[in-house]
Amino acid sequence: MSEDKLDELRQESQRGSRLDEDSTTDRDLIDDISGAMDDIEDGDRRKTVAVRDKSMAALLTALDDDEHTERMQEVGDALSNALGRSTSDNYDRSELVRLALRLGFQRGSPDVVEELQTAHQEHTSEQF
Repeated sequence: MSEDKLDELRQESQRGSRLDEDSTTDRDLIDDISGAMDDIEDGDRRKTVAVRDKSMAALLTALDDDEHTERMQEVGDALSNALGRSTSDNYDRSELVRLALRLGFQRGSPDVVEELQTAHQEHTSEQF
């Protein structure tokens, strides 16, 4: 077997990082997410997310009412299960929004969620 063929086989068998293999990965977005995490930790950016949606606000307000505690628990459990996470004993409006937002991104744009996870891993490893 020629040396060129051996080199080609070696390159094919070597495993690169997931970023090397995935041409759809947006390195700039990953870097910007990591930078935003720094800004949030430093207090330069807010940690909260605000949305303006009358219908969702009404739904969350109703679920937050004491008479719908059981229903809020069911919704929270369903969102947690859909994300493959363990359930909680006590959901609030903020937790439902957080879970729904994550589920929406995971279902609607999984590549962006992968980039978020990559940025989080890299950001965390830089901390040590």
